[in-house]
Amino acid sequence: MEKYRLIEKRHVNDVDAQVFYYQHIKSGARILKIANSDKNKTFAIAFKTEPEDDCGIPHILEHSVLNGSKKYPIKSPFDQLLKGSLTTYLNAFTCNDATVYPVASTSDKDFFNLMDVYLDAVFNPLLLNDNRILKQEGWRVMLNSKDEMPEYTGVVYNEMKGVYSDPLRELDLSINRSLFPDNGYGLSSGGYPTAIRTLTQEHFVDYYKRHYAPENSYIYLYGDADCEKELEILDGYLSNYTATGNVADIIPQKPFENPKKVVGFYPSDNESSEQNSTYLALSFAIGRNTDLKLCAALDILNDVLINQEDGEIRKAFTEANIGDDIEVWFETIQENTLSLVAHNCNADDAEKFKSVIMSAYQRVAENGIDQEALAGAINRREFALKEGNDAQQGMRRLFEIFMPWIFGSNPIDNLENEKLFAEIKKEIANGLLENVIKQYILKNNHQVLTVFKPKAGLEEENEAKTFEELKKFKESLSEQQIDQLIADTKALEEFQNREETPEELACIPMLQKSDLNPNAEDFPVEIKSINGSKTICYHSFTNDIVYLNIVFNAKAVPENLLPYLSILSEFIGKVDTENFTYGQIDKQIKNNTGSFAFGVATNSYCDKDEYMANFALGGKVLTEKLEKFTNLAEEIVLRSDFSNKQRLKDLMSRYVSRIESDMNSSAYYYVRNRAFSYFDKVSLLDERINGIDYYFFIKDLNKNFDTKIDEIIANLKKVSQLLFSSKNVTIATTCQEKDFDKISLHVGNFLSKLPNNDVELYDWQLVPQKTNEAFYGQSKVQYVIRSFDFKKFTNVKYNGKMSVLSRILSLEFLHTAVRVKGGAYGCFSSFNSDGLMCFSSYRDPNLQNTLDVYSMAADYIKNFDASEKDMLKFIIGTISILDQPMTVAQKGGLAVNRYLRNRKFEDIQRERTEILNVTAQDIRDFAPILESFNLNGAICVYGGEEKINEPKNLFDKIIKLN
Repeated sequence: MEKYRLIEKRHVNDVDAQVFYYQHIKSGARILKIANSDKNKTFAIAFKTEPEDDCGIPHILEHSVLNGSKKYPIKSPFDQLLKGSLTTYLNAFTCNDATVYPVASTSDKDFFNLMDVYLDAVFNPLLLNDNRILKQEGWRVMLNSKDEMPEYTGVVYNEMKGVYSDPLRELDLSINRSLFPDNGYGLSSGGYPTAIRTLTQEHFVDYYKRHYAPENSYIYLYGDADCEKELEILDGYLSNYTATGNVADIIPQKPFENPKKVVGFYPSDNESSEQNSTYLALSFAIGRNTDLKLCAALDILNDVLINQEDGEIRKAFTEANIGDDIEVWFETIQENTLSLVAHNCNADDAEKFKSVIMSAYQRVAENGIDQEALAGAINRREFALKEGNDAQQGMRRLFEIFMPWIFGSNPIDNLENEKLFAEIKKEIANGLLENVIKQYILKNNHQVLTVFKPKAGLEEENEAKTFEELKKFKESLSEQQIDQLIADTKALEEFQNREETPEELACIPMLQKSDLNPNAEDFPVEIKSINGSKTICYHSFTNDIVYLNIVFNAKAVPENLLPYLSILSEFIGKVDTENFTYGQIDKQIKNNTGSFAFGVATNSYCDKDEYMANFALGGKVLTEKLEKFTNLAEEIVLRSDFSNKQRLKDLMSRYVSRIESDMNSSAYYYVRNRAFSYFDKVSLLDERINGIDYYFFIKDLNKNFDTKIDEIIANLKKVSQLLFSSKNVTIATTCQEKDFDKISLHVGNFLSKLPNNDVELYDWQLVPQKTNEAFYGQSKVQYVIRSFDFKKFTNVKYNGKMSVLSRILSLEFLHTAVRVKGGAYGCFSSFNSDGLMCFSSYRDPNLQNTLDVYSMAADYIKNFDASEKDMLKFIIGTISILDQPMTVAQKGGLAVNRYLRNRKFEDIQRERTEILNVTAQDIRDFAPILESFNLNGAICVYGGEEKINEPKNLFDKIIKLN
């Protein structure tokens, strides 16, 4: 311990731990240790990394340092750990001003292994002397032959092309450029694609050397690991450095003397116009993130004024008829940023938008905060403090303390949330929130009004510039230089293809089979009855919180009304009832519950070719407020009024705007489900109620809202009447056994108020149709999915060994061919017990090339060979996925899911045993499945129009998505 100076030691009730804050004397590194009994141990090391340009060096370094180090000199220790560790968290991420490398594990041996690999990665990376790493992870020009055009590629390069396919990410960058013109916050820490391809190896290495030093690091330790051993491991690296005093710093932006207005553009297709397609944003730089009270006050204000249904700003925005939706972006960086972003507006309304927002803030500052809305916001935060609902507590606490810590605040103070919240509540009573508005909003000239317009042809213009740039580059090369570029391309491919020897891989520390728990965990439920309705109970300690689901069988709704299940789940609880306005309902929900929401869920049965569909009210509530919860459920379920046409129109336009944004940011998940729907009834059902089919349905409904409003109202009423019957309900709860009588009383009262009408359950005619489809939009990358039903085409039943097969295909075969060589950001394979399998790529520059890779999987598996040690690595990694830590609510949800699907524990244990005993021969035996996959699989792709039209006669349908 003489190598460390103890800055402070304090017991913190919030984490039930002694907390130690050290500084390593020789190197200057800071270390925070939260020493409690949590077996899920967490380690993280972070560096302050302000970007100096848009080249994305912080982000590319995040990828690159994990590609081999002095002690672990293989191509990717990270990937080897991912394959064969019991890690519960293994990742790295780049923030605006820092880069963080966290890991977690419940195994002591595994945890210390992970620590050592990560420390050697950040302090001794191979990237310093091997430029192939930058070429692979960052960017490169590749040329396969003299007759071809060169191409730009690279993992981060393609990732960021995908990121900036979303106009909201372009808008975010535009806002930051305007708010922070003089420091790194105005630059892209992830990298802007056109700038990434200017990065040199020299600049890359120079930046690393100036930022990756212990005195510029922040080291975090959490859980029950031996602190002496942790510090000893750290000293093995830190003692190689001597503090110089050259700690990275970020110079705060000089405040503006006057507000600014900027205009920017995002790509759109030729059919779009600025009319109802412009984003408007009013943004502020506000104080420092080390001012924890200010940050908390701003967060509460955002909740009360914008996120609540009748919040002052949301209400003013809706009444002004400026756009479809408004959302708030609040980021606690060194200088906090607050942006109010409006969707689907007209550029001419920019000044009106600003006036509406500022006038609303002025009214609140003068008249005071709505006290009932404020009470709801405070209740939700107090509920979250009591619940602590996160299985990754170490990661949760890291996120809480990290950002203020790197700018000088005491990290131990940042852990004491209950104390901070108690102080804030006192100051709120004395006008804290109103004063924050006056000082940091109304009198703040460090603000920007952004008008972000669509521009037809902008993407084509950018692609043309890239093509011309590559053309000129090739023309500038001599024959000798062209030959060298081709040789470099092939050399890198050979490097990527080269398999490391067992001797080389032996440097990565591994667990033994004896370190694995052979037993699966059971989550038994107890079946009871409340007023004659089946009640599924999972009993556990919940700290007096009841997790409650009131589930209605959605098969009570005829097939033609399926989309209205999702519409109802979105609108119910947001409209007036007989006794309350929608604003009052929203306040009561937030005042009396931890959560309260409606949703639609689908699933299959394990033992029969049938499926379930449920419309559920799910929530969590303190036992003492159960009656409030069920009274709210009764009011909303039985007395919602859907007759206010203007309210429905406002909800519909907002809802569609959010789905459109989700399409941009989460296209992969829509396309993946679409691919499964070609074979699977459950996925086809999801298409109708949540997927691409539903997206087209809801867009059309919104477009023709005025002519269809009466039909919409009638269908919402009809679906409600069909669903909400006491003969159509099941209850599921996770609770303490002592609380069941109270649950039975109050839920029973609710059930007794439901109509007792008979229910007809419909047999929906869901008939999957195999096809090959492509969807295109303003995307710079592709998501390439090939799906299959192995039960239907091979009659092979699912077993646990397929989980290992999936990891081998994902982390060995696809990773090398699609990510490392192809430049896609991600690639995956999956197999499930319903017989569904797929290969998929994420943010992929390719299409046909990726499909060609998929077709090679059968030969790869047919010739697969691995030693017992290699197979053990895959087994360990597969078990780690099964053994992820869970909260009590997650355990309860899993228990109920297993019961409803009739998933037997003996099957779960059998599958685990199959995983533990899988052999290389077992993997080779799966080759026929992959051969059939090649012959009978279906393709679904989302990407750019030009890329999708390259393959000839590949798709049965090509459809414009957005």
